[in-house]
Amino acid sequence: MVKDHSTPAVSADPGPRDGAARAGPDPARSAGVAADRRGFTLVELALVTVIVALLATIVSPWVQRARDRALVSAMKAELRTAVHAAELYHAEHFAWPASLDDLVDEGLYTPGGDVEYCYFVSIPAFSWREESLLLLVGHPGTTHVVYTVYPAWGQMWDFDTGKAGCGAFSG
Repeated sequence: MVKDHSTPAVSADPGPRDGAARAGPDPARSAGVAADRRGFTLVELALVTVIVALLATIVSPWVQRARDRALVSAMKAELRTAVHAAELYHAEHFAWPASLDDLVDEGLYTPGGDVEYCYFVSIPAFSWREESLLLLVGHPGTTHVVYTVYPAWGQMWDFDTGKAGCGAFSG
């Protein structure tokens, strides 16, 4: 048997720098992937983008409904404030105000926020019904409007007109 006295082959990998022995072959290097890879691949970024877009599509209607409910609540609160001011006006003048300006001029009410008054009409008494006040408010951020006939009905309702604010009631 002949012994090979040639010099051993030099490895391209210098091995660990701290002098510790390597436990075995690095699976990342043997697969052809750099062990110190940093960042994301284009496929990973595309996948994350698709997932975020899908979640946004699912959540968007919920957010819109919550926003509409909040705006309807704000319109109802504004309507309650106007009705209270109209009651004060009625107690002082023994008649309902003819317009929103009557309440503002008396200093009983200041319209707030972006609420639009589509109708603010005094309805004369007829048959067995007493004189009433029709109030209908909208908001440019939603297609819902809130209305009441006070004191005849005394309740508030909201409905979807399909147009933003008071747009469904304008010429």
